[in-house]
Amino acid sequence: MQQNRLRNKVVLMIAVMTALLFAALNQTIIGTIVPRIATELGGTKQLTWVFTLFMLTSTVATALIGSFSDRYGRKPFLLIGLLLLLIGTLLCGLAHSMWSFIYYRGIQGIGVGIIISMAFTVVGDLFEPHERGRWLGLMTSVYGLASLSGPTLGGYLVDHADWRWAYWSFLPLGVLALAAIGLHYPSEKKARGKPVDIAGSAWLASTITVLLLSLSVAGSRFAWTSPTMLALLLLTLLCAGLFLRSQQRAPYPVLPLHLFRNRSFTLSCLAGLTSSIGMFGTLTYVPLFLQGVTLTSASVSGYAIMAVTLSLVIANAAAGWLLAKSGTAKWLAVTGLAAMTAGQIFLSVMDARTDLVHIIAGLIVFGLGLGTALSVFALTVQNAVERSRLGTATAVYQLFRQLGAAGGLTVMGTVISMRMDSHSLEDDALLHHPELLRHALSGTFQIGACAVAAALIFACLLRIHPEHRKEVEA
Repeated sequence: MQQNRLRNKVVLMIAVMTALLFAALNQTIIGTIVPRIATELGGTKQLTWVFTLFMLTSTVATALIGSFSDRYGRKPFLLIGLLLLLIGTLLCGLAHSMWSFIYYRGIQGIGVGIIISMAFTVVGDLFEPHERGRWLGLMTSVYGLASLSGPTLGGYLVDHADWRWAYWSFLPLGVLALAAIGLHYPSEKKARGKPVDIAGSAWLASTITVLLLSLSVAGSRFAWTSPTMLALLLLTLLCAGLFLRSQQRAPYPVLPLHLFRNRSFTLSCLAGLTSSIGMFGTLTYVPLFLQGVTLTSASVSGYAIMAVTLSLVIANAAAGWLLAKSGTAKWLAVTGLAAMTAGQIFLSVMDARTDLVHIIAGLIVFGLGLGTALSVFALTVQNAVERSRLGTATAVYQLFRQLGAAGGLTVMGTVISMRMDSHSLEDDALLHHPELLRHALSGTFQIGACAVAAALIFACLLRIHPEHRKEVEA
């Protein structure tokens, strides 16, 4: 009986990981195919909206779906997320204008946000605390593999077929995941007598929407001190204030504020936010540094990012195994973030004379640290709350990570713009001045180093409750 139960869990986890792979591929493939799409559909001026709308819809979906799934179960939302992603992916391949493609990307974003949040929550539902580390490590490795293979597959399909096949080729994967989850996911009991917090959900969605729209135009279209930006920031604060007020009054809030009284939960969310700043800053700006400062080819810069991803996947799998065996969550987080900080500091002092081998070595150190620390905080978040709040807690952690990525990239972009303006250079002109580009990018890596160092401090302050430690060591 126990063996059959374990086999059913494994089959279900394979189905969920397939869904996560489908979502992650559609999220990561866009970077290498969007130039061809913009050229063919004639929408270069709308290019930023391809990313902005996807980020907006996926973040809002992530924020809201956790609480809903705690009430109504994971299965219906996994199926809804997969259906939306399948529809959005099919329509993206059928798009005949840039704006229609952007709208279809927004549908994709809702599906991706739901699937990623639910996939990690399912681990907490199916497994005891001492088992979760291994599976969270595998889930993160699946996402890492998608980050590695997605851009490569997209580039190949664009060069040898049509960009539309970059979307259609993965549809069977989504259909397979949909069928497997529909057949193998057990039915769940709904929480009765707990109404949906409609007001809180609306104010949370409004807060995230205004905040992300503000971040998407800050420092680029509008200066931080411009009347437009100040109005947007004030509107964000107003929405946030109304959201917090609604949560204090709601009998069943969409985001229970008492969760933040839990030290482990709060520190893990803050560590996720700050480490995401360093992670996405590195993945975004290292290729630009390699091509614009050390004058390497685009292919070589791609191999460098591949080194980060491979080291991340390897470290993540090892960390999951160690978590399952020894339960040394805190020290894995501290060790990983210390390695990330060292890698970020190295990136901040690179120049045109830095050897490519040394750069890749620094990136491998960074990737190993990132992979070691990445699953720990998702695990501590899930272990810090009761099972009835697993969906909400996991979604809040994912929300913090997404906001860290969006906010960090905005601040880094502003730093680059400010250093460009000090030399009266336009965007394209900076690429012809390697030393000035190095100076501009060093600021982004310094921000990343400070952010990861802050995550390291949060990890050092982390406490594993005695009951959780006993469960891990059981």
